[in-house]
Amino acid sequence: MTSMENSDDGTSHKNADIILDNVKLQRVTKTKFLGVIMDENLTWKCHIDGISKTISRNIGIINKLKFYMPERVLQTLYCTLVLPYINYGILIWGNTCKTYLEKIHKLQKWAVRTISNSHYRSHSGPLFHKYDFLNVFDTYKLELGVFMYNCLNQFPNSFNNFFTKRSHIHSYHTRNSNNIIKQGIKRFLLIKQSEPQAQSCGTP
Repeated sequence: MTSMENSDDGTSHKNADIILDNVKLQRVTKTKFLGVIMDENLTWKCHIDGISKTISRNIGIINKLKFYMPERVLQTLYCTLVLPYINYGILIWGNTCKTYLEKIHKLQKWAVRTISNSHYRSHSGPLFHKYDFLNVFDTYKLELGVFMYNCLNQFPNSFNNFFTKRSHIHSYHTRNSNNIIKQGIKRFLLIKQSEPQAQSCGTP
């Protein structure tokens, strides 16, 4: 049984105690669930900081091996040591502010420059294209697009309840009447936990 203790004046407050089966739950500012760190405001900053440390350490390993390994092997190491941390759960945390995601993007640029043995200030765009890698922003867009396609074409009809089409709020037959309203997507992303999915990595 769950209950919430109120303040002396009978009104609930932000720091109210939550009781579950007569056990007081400890309030925390963040917690890890299925490998994703969730903070109390759902900014995902803690999760991004956590995976950024791991990615940075793994790119450091690739940087040391670039003197002994061919470029093809370094690409494989990137797909093994870096991409899984970016792909996992990105459908959840990839919608955060651009400032947080830029931290991962900079690490990716360091990685492709390391693999190609390029100058640290060289333009990274052609390198992403050369290795067929997606940056974190495009990865999120791809995963979101695939997910929405599956929702509309392959997933059970119950998933449709999470989204609102324009035709649901007006009866006019416009060319955009079957489009989904963005607010419906954002609302669903707060409760949808994506499964880990490896991104394909091309080789030269």
